[in-house]
Amino acid sequence: MINPLLKTFICVAECGSFSKAAESLYISKVAVMKQMDSLEAHLELTLFERTPKGITLTNVGNIIYHQSLQLLQQSSDFLNSIKKTQSKEVLSNTISIGSSMTNSCSLFFSFLDAKNIEYSKVHFTVYSLDNINESQQKKLLDHKEIDILTGTNCMNKDLMKCSFYPLVNLPCSIAVPQSDHLSSRNNLTWNDLDDRTFVIPPRGISPFHDALREDILINHPSVHLYEYPDVNSIDKLNFCAKKGYLTDMISQTITLPFIKEVAMDWVYEVPYGIFVQNPPNIIVHSFLDHIISSLDLMDNPIC
Repeated sequence: MINPLLKTFICVAECGSFSKAAESLYISKVAVMKQMDSLEAHLELTLFERTPKGITLTNVGNIIYHQSLQLLQQSSDFLNSIKKTQSKEVLSNTISIGSSMTNSCSLFFSFLDAKNIEYSKVHFTVYSLDNINESQQKKLLDHKEIDILTGTNCMNKDLMKCSFYPLVNLPCSIAVPQSDHLSSRNNLTWNDLDDRTFVIPPRGISPFHDALREDILINHPSVHLYEYPDVNSIDKLNFCAKKGYLTDMISQTITLPFIKEVAMDWVYEVPYGIFVQNPPNIIVHSFLDHIISSLDLMDNPIC
């Protein structure tokens, strides 16, 4: 489930050199270096100090290392939990669920556990969606490469064409760069956003963000808007951290060392739930009926 580049990064950090990591991973030193260059380019962060004497982790690299260890442990615990609960009689009841760093399926399973919703009779496989945009994710659902995708219905219009089953409303917070003085706050108001740059998708991509844009333009004109093409991506948060800009983020959905989630004193909440292929297959349909009956939700999906 964890990105292979992070596994290589952990090995390099623990070995203290590209050569030793290459030996441990049974790949070439050049392959290890290329993977680390790719990871640094993707994150737009310098993870290593490279000197003639060897390599050491930067401060940011050290944070990423410890976060990666936690992700690796969580991934292992999740898989072990699923393996323990699956039954040999229901191995054919398999549902493929999409998951990524910015949209982890772990929140979905935590929700089911918190509501005591039984799901041990379903076997789940996790499909990595890292580096796959939301339009491509819609195609994966259409082509039945994944059965369900969890997330918020503030995603782009492509995903909103799928059937959506709401589970819970999640509050919308502010993503603040860790270096920003606002990151020390526990709660923000509109006054804190005066003369600040707020990153938002272009019009027509997300109805939620279109409504937020109109609110800012009409009622909070001192907030400067900057358009960025992605609704929910690591690249957008990297950009905000680099520029010192603010943006919205959905509470509990992502943890990054360079971004602080701060609560905002506003009314914005977003439905979190399940996107499914239309129509869903028999196994998915049965699973959704089980969740709906458990939560006493509406019988028909919101489309």
